Amino acid sequence: MNILVVDDEKEIAELVEIYLVSDGYKVYKADNAQAGLDILEKETIHLVLLDIMMPGMDGLSFCEYINGLGRNIKIIIISAYSKFEYAKKGIQLGVYDFLEKPVDYEFLSQR
Repeated sequence: MNILVVDDEKEIAELVEIYLVSDGYKVYKADNAQAGLDILEKETIHLVLLDIMMPGMDGLSFCEYINGLGRNIKIIIISAYSKFEYAKKGIQLGVYDFLEKPVDYEFLSQR
């Protein structure tokens, strides 16, 4: 399974990568939405782990873009923003799950 991590906090992306690679996943990282879109164009991605607040395009707009592709890509939002509105909007956009930072990485690898 190929997983794309889109998060402007490089340390978080690197920790997620360490845990997921150790579980046998192929991980691609992007530090902004545009870099994530570039990866989506080149690679077959099965799951996106996505931050909401990023410079440029935010995570929810990124979700809308993915939905427009017509691919079966699951999205898990990982965000420090625990506001109900973000989770609700994510669910409306078909987000698979919504996790708050800091993330329990062992729990994440089981999702």
